[in-house]
Amino acid sequence: MAHLKLQEEITSEVSTNIINETKKKLGFVPNMYKKLAHNSALLDAHTYSYASFRVNAGFTPVEQEVILLSVAYVNNCEYCMAAHSFAADNMSKVPTEVTNAIRNGEPIPDSKLSVLSETTKILEERRGQMSGTEIQDIISAGY
Repeated sequence: MAHLKLQEEITSEVSTNIINETKKKLGFVPNMYKKLAHNSALLDAHTYSYASFRVNAGFTPVEQEVILLSVAYVNNCEYCMAAHSFAADNMSKVPTEVTNAIRNGEPIPDSKLSVLSETTKILEERRGQMSGTEIQDIISAGY
């Protein structure tokens, strides 16, 4: 199989296969994947963990995007926010008012999604540390 040329470097067969599968599935290759393709282990780990999150985390597609958008917000990642806003609107069918609220740091009109977003932000900001009250809030919301 021919290797895919990315930014003047030839990637490994592992990266080439992942890039080709991604293009077939999405119709394009995200820029982040092109960067990660220079290290096959990183690209493989990212795509595996992302797919596992989507299938095994126990969250609906809407909840998944709320989590990913909330992480992007905390990290002030414009690229991630744009990519997941697109996915939220076009693939996961997140209500526009929810996506806009997260992007703008405003209250989310859906109370369950609001608790999920706030919990995600706390986990991201505090590296997994939550108070007993915060844990109870997410449990009381039905998670």
